[in-house]
Amino acid sequence: MVVLFSVFEFVVGIYKPVLASARSIVIPCHVRSAVMALCRVPLNFKVILAYSAYSSGLCDQKFLMLVASSFIIISSISVFLLFNVSYMSTAK
Repeated sequence: MVVLFSVFEFVVGIYKPVLASARSIVIPCHVRSAVMALCRVPLNFKVILAYSAYSSGLCDQKFLMLVASSFIIISSISVFLLFNVSYMSTAK
């Protein structure tokens, strides 16, 4: 469990600065707050769903940690790819 927690913290530590950098390049300044607010809606839904599943006993804590870690890894890869695509299009 400590290893999963360490991986989770490492990925979050990488994800946040990369997301901020990509957000400043990809999303125009005048619509950035609205776009980011809309992106938080699915995240809140996933948190409520996970909490409900854990509270009702449908899944255990290890499974939820694995799912959360998987989502962050997928998000990190997506932001990295989006940043590269955006960088390539602005470099031309």
